[in-house]
Amino acid sequence: MVKHTPRPYLRQLAKAIGNQKVKSLPYLFPYTKELSIADAKRFSDIYARKVRTKSLPSESLDIEEALFFHAVAKRTDHLIDTARLLRDSIEHRLKITPQMYLMMLQGIERSKNKDLTSTAVSLYIELHNGRFIMTSEDRNLAASLLLDIFKGCKNITDLLQLKIAYENHMTNSVTDKTLEIRYIGTFIEAFLNSGQYTRAVELFENGFADLATAQFSTNQVLDYLPTKQILLAMSQHGDVEKLTRWLEVVVEANRSLLDYDTWSEFLSLGLSQNHYGLVKLIYSRLIMLELEDVSLDEVMFSNKLEELENKSGVLSSLSEKTLTEILHTLASNGDVNSTLSLIEWHYVHKKLKGEKALTKDLCLDIILSYCYHKDDTPSLENLSIQNVLTTINNFTSKLDAEFVLSYRDICDAMSYRFVRYNVIDSNVETADIRARASFNKAQEFEEDDESKPRKIQNNNVYNSRQGNILKNSEILDGFVRSIVNYIIEEKFTIKTLRIFINCVLHHIMKYQNATGMIVALLAMHQIHPKMASEWLDNELFDIITRTISKSPAAKLVSFEMYRFMKSKSLDISPSHYRDFIASASKGPDNELLQLYLHESLVSPIATQKSQNSPNQTVPTAYNEEEKVERKRYYDIDKRDSG
Repeated sequence: MVKHTPRPYLRQLAKAIGNQKVKSLPYLFPYTKELSIADAKRFSDIYARKVRTKSLPSESLDIEEALFFHAVAKRTDHLIDTARLLRDSIEHRLKITPQMYLMMLQGIERSKNKDLTSTAVSLYIELHNGRFIMTSEDRNLAASLLLDIFKGCKNITDLLQLKIAYENHMTNSVTDKTLEIRYIGTFIEAFLNSGQYTRAVELFENGFADLATAQFSTNQVLDYLPTKQILLAMSQHGDVEKLTRWLEVVVEANRSLLDYDTWSEFLSLGLSQNHYGLVKLIYSRLIMLELEDVSLDEVMFSNKLEELENKSGVLSSLSEKTLTEILHTLASNGDVNSTLSLIEWHYVHKKLKGEKALTKDLCLDIILSYCYHKDDTPSLENLSIQNVLTTINNFTSKLDAEFVLSYRDICDAMSYRFVRYNVIDSNVETADIRARASFNKAQEFEEDDESKPRKIQNNNVYNSRQGNILKNSEILDGFVRSIVNYIIEEKFTIKTLRIFINCVLHHIMKYQNATGMIVALLAMHQIHPKMASEWLDNELFDIITRTISKSPAAKLVSFEMYRFMKSKSLDISPSHYRDFIASASKGPDNELLQLYLHESLVSPIATQKSQNSPNQTVPTAYNEEEKVERKRYYDIDKRDSG
């Protein structure tokens, strides 16, 4: 509680900050933060009583003090009463100074009353139309206050008044050129507040381009424009590409422009949409920024990383789930180097502390990164597929005791890699030659004609230029032979070979037909005649029968497969019988249908299941973890087989 009366308080305030720093009362406002609202209102009421009783002295200093305390107390009603007194009293009117206008504007700005924007514009125009002697500092302050008053404006119509004041007075009177940036920023905010996102972004981009090429630096423009608000709006509208592009500008100019919570929101958006550019930008340019000068040896053999995590709000707040999501985004977009780097920095050092380092999920992310990696210069040797297989073999040979790697875990990623098998399809090449010749010939006759719309190229499976290249049986045969021979020559484990075979046949089952499956199996049989007994596993028989069930012309194949499984005493599961039945049901000839129905009912597996499993939907042979895993695999199979 301030014990002084108004004028002694002002003297004490001026003395505390130094009289040489303050020229007049409007410039005391930044130093009144310690004055409580209660004291400000008490001082304001003293002057308000004088205005009501018309006992306020006509000296300029008394009027300025009254306006000062009304403005500090945010009492716009008292400000207006005092302004009426100045207007109605000739004696007081003669004492009007520019400082009074400034304090009126300060009072309106402090009150945040958007109903007074028109009054503020009128005061600003009146100040410039009056023949007052003002310093450049006064003109800059008046313009700054007017722009502050319009901050958060939602009514575009009100901005027309601001535009008039800006064009007629502000452009010619101010010396602070950053006010031009703030003027544009006021319109951007108004567009955002009124839901006009597209216009706000367009003005922001055009304004930035014009201002940054003028006398302003990039940092200045970003500081004075509502950069944070526009970036948040991009995030809320899911405009990820544009957001990423502007975040790159912010990172280059001044990354501290955005607080940690804002960066976290952008990271969450990138992770939710699996957007590689946004996630990579935030991870590499912000999260890893504090580790630039730290070597991996320091992380692995000291507590350096823990010390940094304790000091850094960014590193310490990264949960295991967030790191996993970042890793998955990097991996699923083929960024091998970043995937391996993240694992090295955040996981490998755990092993030295007795914690489990490489889990199955981490290994899968590494494999995915190789599968989705985009080759800069695709080679005829198809090193990308070989790199994937080498990585898989490293895990199956060294970490087999810790977890089981199934083809189901990577089949989609491997399909992505298969359609990018680098080989020239003669049919596609011939079609390209004909298309180019036809186009050139058409151009000769249509040079003077209006351009006609042409067909847009249809990018096929996974946007591969040649579509699913393995649909060509000749190419499929060569592909299987070359990769299987490579696996044998490199002496990879049998598990690596089975994973590759299963992934190839799963790809054929999903995107091709039984003919492709036969071509692939024949190619492997010619390489190794005993492949059926030595290479194939139960999962592969599941894929084969499922492929047969989808083909309307594979009844004989299904019967041969059934005979083979019977002759080798292989377990024929209920799902196999369902596939056989589905195959036999296609077309008008259904002689095999009765056989499969009968065998499915009398099979030992079906009999044993009916006797041992009281609840047919929950097999008693699996624990809870296995049930979850098998359900996941079942959902994958159901999705892929249609």
